[in-house]
Amino acid sequence: MNIRSSSGSQWVLVLLSLLWLTGCGAARSYQYVDQTEIPPGPGLLTGEQGGFVFSAPLPGSQSK
Repeated sequence: MNIRSSSGSQWVLVLLSLLWLTGCGAARSYQYVDQTEIPPGPGLLTGEQGGFVFSAPLPGSQSK
């Protein structure tokens, strides 16, 4: 096979194929998280205990 008889586009195709195979060799597993699920942890208006109280206790009620 004479290198000069091959067209340049064939060499480009070979190089792109080698780059593609090299990129696939470094693939890692991915843990998918659905965007509609609520992530664990505190939210914008919740604390570490699960929530904030925005009102004062009523008279006569017992608070824990």
